[in-house]
Amino acid sequence: HEFNNNTKGRNVSASISIPIKDAFHGTKRQINIGLKAVEINIPKGVKTGQKLRVKGHGQKGQTEQLNGDLIVEITVIENTDFYVDNKGLHTIIKVDAMDAILGIKTNISVFDNTYKFEIPSGVQNGTTLRMKKKGWPIFGKNEERGDLYVTVLITMPNDLSDEEIRAISKIRDHINGRRQKEKDSSSS
Repeated sequence: HEFNNNTKGRNVSASISIPIKDAFHGTKRQINIGLKAVEINIPKGVKTGQKLRVKGHGQKGQTEQLNGDLIVEITVIENTDFYVDNKGLHTIIKVDAMDAILGIKTNISVFDNTYKFEIPSGVQNGTTLRMKKKGWPIFGKNEERGDLYVTVLITMPNDLSDEEIRAISKIRDHINGRRQKEKDSSSS
């Protein structure tokens, strides 16, 4: 009596949501499939919509080799500081208007890493600066990273003293005067 021993188990689909920090570092999660708990390894650098295949953890087949697979779809939960798209990892840095005028060296934290970061003088509000190889881990490449995109938001000081306001007014008048002179001499 022959019996058909290539009865393959079906694949089983599941979905899982993980915080962006865990997707950045890689993590382990348990998924319950029926009565069994399956631990899955989520490599660093996964993105929303990516599917991971866990061999042999779908429906049972005639033999272990014929078990189906577990297909896990990932959703990465972004936070207020970071988001990921096809280009890479994005964040925002708030810069005081005075520092934006003069330029500033500062630190920027990307999860557990801190990098020195230079904001050039005269940077405009909404400018995106790029830090090479400091961004999202490249999936499947152990230590490689994409670029980090930093958008500058310029904040206005609202705590200036009368003396500071007078000093800034003088600078403004000086700049306006210089620009007027330049305009007059270029139009003649």
